[in-house]
Amino acid sequence: MNTEEKPLVLVAEDREYYFNIISASFGDKACLQWCNTLESAEKYFLEHLGDISAVIMDACVNKETEQDSAPLVRKMRERDFKGPIIACSGASDFRKQLMDAGADWEAWKDTAAAVTLRAMGMNT
Repeated sequence: MNTEEKPLVLVAEDREYYFNIISASFGDKACLQWCNTLESAEKYFLEHLGDISAVIMDACVNKETEQDSAPLVRKMRERDFKGPIIACSGASDFRKQLMDAGADWEAWKDTAAAVTLRAMGMNT
């Protein structure tokens, strides 16, 4: 499977440790674009909207203990992004806030890859 055939997944996650867990769980089933700030995630999203298959959105990207990514999820939906957005957090109330903003699925960090692949209709 070459790069052109793999779905592109935008991962908005501030911590490299968690991105590495997510990345390892995907294996070679997708191409991942890691953005460790909301600003870089929004910029990449706007530049590659037509190419992105799914988004994994950490609830607290720029702040450690406060949910701050719901506005970006809303912007993605306002831009008519139809792919799955995965609300990724260890805190259920933060995941709920992202779901209310337009995310489709919920996941913990260690299940984000499997949930994303399932949401895209791919085998895990």
